[in-house]
Amino acid sequence: MGSLYRPKYRGLGGTLNQSAVIWLKYRDALGVLRHESSESDKEQRARRLLKATRGRRGSRGSIGPTRSWTRRCCATTPSSLLRVEGKVLGKEGSR
Repeated sequence: MGSLYRPKYRGLGGTLNQSAVIWLKYRDALGVLRHESSESDKEQRARRLLKATRGRRGSRGSIGPTRSWTRRCCATTPSSLLRVEGKVLGKEGSR
């Protein structure tokens, strides 16, 4: 999910003005809150852009499998690569 909003800012006279440009607010695949300008004042175009960011956004369950995959794959890879590299180069380990 994401949302659209128009930020408010203080003008020169101290008056509170609303931005003409619509902004997007969503969480990316790592769970970090992102704010991105739609560079448009039309809500329909901003909604279309928010829908297009679906690939950059993550779901709540998307972080778990990625972490376990990197732990399972990358934790064993360096030691096995060293063993294979040692055998190829003719250097046997101290074991």
